[in-house]
Amino acid sequence: MPLPMTKRSALFVAAVALVLSALAPSIAMACMCMPLTKPSYAHQAALVFTGTVTGVDVHSSPPVYSSIDPVDVTFDVETVYKGAVTRTFQVVTVAGDGSCGYRFIVGRRYTVFPWQVDEKLHAGLCTGTIEGAINAAEYLLPSGYEPGTDPPLTGRALIVASAVLATFVIVGLERLRASRQH
Repeated sequence: MPLPMTKRSALFVAAVALVLSALAPSIAMACMCMPLTKPSYAHQAALVFTGTVTGVDVHSSPPVYSSIDPVDVTFDVETVYKGAVTRTFQVVTVAGDGSCGYRFIVGRRYTVFPWQVDEKLHAGLCTGTIEGAINAAEYLLPSGYEPGTDPPLTGRALIVASAVLATFVIVGLERLRASRQH
C-alpha cells in the first residue's frame, strides 16, 4: 500500500536533511586564548629563546590525522632570555591551530615562550610564541645570552652562595673546636 503524499514528502525531506548534514562541513572549534601582556607571557614561560626551526616531526597514524597529534619542533637556538637552553633544543606543540597548536615552518625564526606541562615544554598559540626576534625590554627580560651558558646572574649567585656556605662551615668548625676546649 503506497504511503500518502504527506508522509512520502516528510520522508523525502528527512532523507535529504540526513544526506546534507553528512556532507556539510562540521562546525570547527577555534582556539580560545586569554590575551596576556608581553611581560606576562615571559613570566609564565618556563624559558624564553629565539631560534630557527630545523625540524618538524608530526606524530600521527595515517590515514587518521587529528589536530591534537603531537608535533616535536627542533630549533637551532641563537639567543636565550630565560632559563637554560642548549644550542639544539626541542619543544612540543599540536598539529592544528584549532587545538591551539603553532604551525612552525622549517627555516623560519621564532621567539618561543614554552610552558612546562607534564615534564615537557609546550609551545602554542596561547603561550606567546611569535615569528622573529623580540625586544627583551618590552617583555621585562634581561638581554639575551648564548645557549648552553649560564644566565648572567647565575654565576654570581653561585659565587655568593659558595661564600656563604664557606662562612657557615668555618663558623661551625670554630664553634666545634671551642666547645671541645671547654
